[in-house]
Amino acid sequence: EPLPQGQVDKIARYKFHLIIEDALCEDHVGPQLYMAFQAGVVPVYLGAPNVRDYEPVADLISIIDASEFSTPRALADHLLRVAEDDAEYSKYLEYRDHMVSVVPQKALTHDTTRSSSIECYACQVASGTYRSELAPVVTEQCYGHWEQYLQQKSAGAEGGEGRVT
Repeated sequence: EPLPQGQVDKIARYKFHLIIEDALCEDHVGPQLYMAFQAGVVPVYLGAPNVRDYEPVADLISIIDASEFSTPRALADHLLRVAEDDAEYSKYLEYRDHMVSVVPQKALTHDTTRSSSIECYACQVASGTYRSELAPVVTEQCYGHWEQYLQQKSAGAEGGEGRVT
């Protein structure tokens, strides 16, 4: 199903598109990321810890992962630098010269029967392939990612500005 063109057109008016997923679970990547790619803007993303697996072209950075910054100020400073530097901004868009589709190979070949993300859970329920033994894993993984993220943020706030290491 194609992405809603009206939404893509609105996103295309800006340099960046802020995306905050409703869960920090592996492989839980919503359509907003693909809309940003289709619109030709740089996604500023907070969500799936493995979001790099969903970049349109391997080895080309196309996403600014908000979780890599220790504070909102550090992220804002980075966005200002990128927005003001055309060469730096264009690095995030290099994938457009090499991609086949805005939907990366990982999303096309994802095995939902082996995953425990919330999005995959919904697919499993809808398709009748849901296995109840995965339910506790979904909760543990999501809470684990949130706890890790919050600990990194807490440590980063005490340690000053910059990216989370």
